Amino acid sequence: MNKFLGLLKREHMINGSYTYLVLAVIVLTITFMPIGMEKINPVYIEGEMRFLLVVFCAIAIGINAVIATITSINKDVKIKELWLHTTHSIYSLIGVKIVYQLFALLVIGFVNFIGLFFVGEILSGTVLQYIVLALIYFYLLGVGYLMFVVCIIFINSLTKQLSVWVGKLSSVIVFVGVIMLISFSDKTLDFTFLQIGPINFSSLEKYLPTFNSESISISTIVEIYVVEEIVITIILIVVYVVACKWLERVITR
Repeated sequence: MNKFLGLLKREHMINGSYTYLVLAVIVLTITFMPIGMEKINPVYIEGEMRFLLVVFCAIAIGINAVIATITSINKDVKIKELWLHTTHSIYSLIGVKIVYQLFALLVIGFVNFIGLFFVGEILSGTVLQYIVLALIYFYLLGVGYLMFVVCIIFINSLTKQLSVWVGKLSSVIVFVGVIMLISFSDKTLDFTFLQIGPINFSSLEKYLPTFNSESISISTIVEIYVVEEIVITIILIVVYVVACKWLERVITR
């Protein structure tokens, strides 16, 4: 545990300044951009603009976390000595980057969420309703990040392996392969047999804040399935293990 905390401290030393920069950009964007837009053009309502910016920034924060994780991995890959002369497993070396970025994602996401308390009369609700909204918000941020980052790490490892064989063409091959895989899976694969144990979140709508604007609405009519989620989790774990070992093989070849 102490070794892993040491890796986290190292990760913060390397990426901390960038994390604080992203945090500052989010604060400045949510605070001042809606005010400036309303002054430039009165058609923009400050409260509505701030709400939309919170949603946009949440997506941007998630994408940034994925990119920052892959960038950090690639930087360490270039310094092979750091990976070769270490007592840490490849899973820890990559896992600590995911944990650090996940923590940074949630902290920055929390600051971003605070913006919803300054949207004026656009949003109204009780403390409980805001807590429910926050839980949904952080769930989507965290799960979305983990799903995407594991897939991207696998693709990144595959690209590096192919680069050993075909050089710069590896990126083109992987890109075309991913597009074909998405197209194939969307048309032929059917996982409805895994849809067992449904959990419907439509009942949560009454526990959410009310949006007092015709141009803004929110709905949580989402249904997930326990068995399907368990299978997806197992698949992501397997993909993570394969991606890590694959990357280790490329580094130590």
